[in-house]
Amino acid sequence: DDKKKLRRLEMKNQEVLEEIKSIKGEMYGEKGYTTKERMQMEKKTRSLSQENNKLEDEIIQEMESLEKKEEEIKKDLKELEEQQEQVKRLEEIWKKESGDLKKEYSRLKKRIGKLKGEVPRDLLDKYESLKETSNLNVVAMVKGDICMGCKVSLSSSVVGKLYTPGIRLTCENCGRLIFLGRCKG
Repeated sequence: DDKKKLRRLEMKNQEVLEEIKSIKGEMYGEKGYTTKERMQMEKKTRSLSQENNKLEDEIIQEMESLEKKEEEIKKDLKELEEQQEQVKRLEEIWKKESGDLKKEYSRLKKRIGKLKGEVPRDLLDKYESLKETSNLNVVAMVKGDICMGCKVSLSSSVVGKLYTPGIRLTCENCGRLIFLGRCKG
């Protein structure tokens, strides 16, 4: 649109220049003109010269505007290219990290399967049952006589039973599977 406008201005300017040239050619040609006719032709030439100057100014303004727009487009294209490069880098990082995460997930899943095989079946069933009915962690450590899951003191009989190997106990308050925590000194 801007280029078309510039082209129209250039064509109009060319027409004005040709008309000026034509009038000057007639004025100084072989045909004789009266002084009044020459004055009218000079007046017409001055008027056309002013129009020519105005058109040239418009052409210059239009060219400057066009150059600015082209610079903005170049700047925007450069910015777009930089953003596309950033997207590529981020996609590569994402692919690498998602691949690493998939490997880690697979490794952990195998480890969980192996550990499940080491846990007695009745305890695993109890754990799965509690997990289905609760949104909380279903296993809690006991420190002293406190269930660390709900922070409530347990009865001395429950705490005493924790020292008996093979017994599976749950907290009287929160229902979590409990185990005796060892203090590391």
